[in-house]
Amino acid sequence: MSILDRYILKEFIKIFALSLLGLLVVYLAIDFLGNIRSFIEHDAKLFIMLKYFLFKLPKVIFLISPPALLIAVLITFGVLSRNNEIVAMEGSGISIYRISAPLLLFSLFYSFLLLYLNMNVVPAANAEAEFVRDNLIEKKLKGAQFRQDRIWFRGNDHSIFNIQIIDKDSRIRGINVYRLDDKFSISEIVEATELSYEKEGWVLISGVRRRFLPDGEIETLPFETLTVNLDWKPEELRKIEIEPDNTTYAELASYVKRLETGGYSTGRYKVDLHEKLSFPFVNFIMALIGIAFGLRNSRGIGISKSIGVSMVIGFLYWIVHSVAMSLGYGGIIPSVIAAWTGILIFFTIGGCLFITIR
Repeated sequence: MSILDRYILKEFIKIFALSLLGLLVVYLAIDFLGNIRSFIEHDAKLFIMLKYFLFKLPKVIFLISPPALLIAVLITFGVLSRNNEIVAMEGSGISIYRISAPLLLFSLFYSFLLLYLNMNVVPAANAEAEFVRDNLIEKKLKGAQFRQDRIWFRGNDHSIFNIQIIDKDSRIRGINVYRLDDKFSISEIVEATELSYEKEGWVLISGVRRRFLPDGEIETLPFETLTVNLDWKPEELRKIEIEPDNTTYAELASYVKRLETGGYSTGRYKVDLHEKLSFPFVNFIMALIGIAFGLRNSRGIGISKSIGVSMVIGFLYWIVHSVAMSLGYGGIIPSVIAAWTGILIFFTIGGCLFITIR
């Protein structure tokens, strides 16, 4: 790495760190104000609140990185231009593409870093943050967990429920109920295709009961409907539907595969699965667009103008991305195209602006 590369990277990283920190403070302040009423109502302790925001940090950093990177690129080239350093570099025979190389390589490396974090660290931290909010602060849920691509929770009478899917219509399908005796050994396994809430309470639909008798025999009893003792409310149970943001890439991919095997619709989950791969590269796209804008102004772009430009570009990207994702959720376009549309469109725009810089 040349002295020039180290100099540009040093100036950029300082500005990027400040931009990231500034946006982080603003985001957390707004989030705190939005939750302060809930904290007061539930008498949340300071330690629990700090724990909640600590687990939210990876997700927040992941979300604010693209605008922070764009602002940092614009300010960096703005400062270099105002100090006539860009002119001096070009006068020394260094092309604008060579000047831009350190920042493009850094943004690409940073995108792959966030890709790894988004596939492994961010979902786990996000799930813990929601657990702290729901169980320790608001005390809503009763021990429901999503583990190894399935939903598990405790019922009454020493029973454990296992749900394969809660679909987009809030229909609960693929139910296994494990009943335990006083010695916590499995005494009965109930398998049903669906769990429904009727007037008489929760009812298992179309399944089979397998009872383990003392003599070692297994009694198999099919049923059309079977009432189960469960004190969860429908709205509480439907809240434990798996969230793609809280599952790792491997878990979500395994879940999609299981749903496809069972014949269930997977369109929405496939879109979210591909988005886990595509969204981190928004950082590289923002850096490319920022360089193109930053080098087009011979006197550079000021801080306030950099923030304004970043907000406009970010807003436009979010509109394109949201529309594409909605079309993917609706099955109008393939899931891969839905997840990568915003990236490809803005990469094309940024690339055209970059190669036409004079």
